[in-house]
Amino acid sequence: MSEEHHGAAADDELSDLLVRLIQVLLAFVLGQSLIQNQEILVDPQERANWIALVALLAVVVYAAESWIDWHVDVSNHPFMVGGTNRFRRWGLTRLWADLAHVAVVCYLGLTVDHVVGDPDASLTRHLIGYVAVYALMTLAIVARDVTHGRHRSMRSIALATTATMAVVVGVYFATVAGTDDRELGNIVVLLVVMAVNGLHHARFRSLRGLT
Repeated sequence: MSEEHHGAAADDELSDLLVRLIQVLLAFVLGQSLIQNQEILVDPQERANWIALVALLAVVVYAAESWIDWHVDVSNHPFMVGGTNRFRRWGLTRLWADLAHVAVVCYLGLTVDHVVGDPDASLTRHLIGYVAVYALMTLAIVARDVTHGRHRSMRSIALATTATMAVVVGVYFATVAGTDDRELGNIVVLLVVMAVNGLHHARFRSLRGLT
């Protein structure tokens, strides 16, 4: 077995371990989010919890869609973090970006609690998490492209979604966050976020030929 082949096999084995680590962390994060917000699930018909229920649904759907896209991507382009690989630094950047992405998904789930029982509460802190997840996704894609080459790179889509979410948060902060009656604005912005998330993942799958 050549040294190059041995190094590639070691990278694949290490990548599989890292994938399992991130899978476990994401499952834990989603579980904690559901436990933290069990009041919503126990009494979803309570009108005061409707905004929180939609926000939690948006997070869960985003996490599920992202997990599918990420799993397909990492299967086709494994982590390259082996000790002698010349792309090791970018491979580690990709890994840390993915781990940070999971942490921000946790943040999104936990900040839903802020609007439980208070549909007029500001969603600004919660929404900023969506800007962060797409910024981290963009960074991970850039790192992947460096280590694997630009195979129909999706960085432009991720960057465009990051910018779109930043605009959504900015408009919300300027027009809704400072008012006393935010309930309608909250539901509208959450529906917009879900639509942006859905469009983003649909475009990803289209580029990969999964639609």
